[in-house]
Amino acid sequence: MRDITGMERPQVSNDELRAARNAIALSLHQRLDEKTRGAFISTHEALGVITEEYKELIDAVQSNERNAIFLELIDIATGCEFALASMLACEDA
Repeated sequence: MRDITGMERPQVSNDELRAARNAIALSLHQRLDEKTRGAFISTHEALGVITEEYKELIDAVQSNERNAIFLELIDIATGCEFALASMLACEDA
């Protein structure tokens, strides 16, 4: 499939999507083991965590370190998933 620039884009397989989800799930469980299950108590706290991870992603992209980029993307996804869970937990409280 070509995009608007005419470049050919590789297609992401179900196995690759599954591997990405597994990496995020592992990261989330490691985060829970390290920092407990205490929810973010505000959306500002969640934004602060995600923003910090985004800044680290920018640094990784600028240094063109593929593994660092991979890890920062996982960290962002983990922060987003935990932020969503925190919002649900605070809704129920």
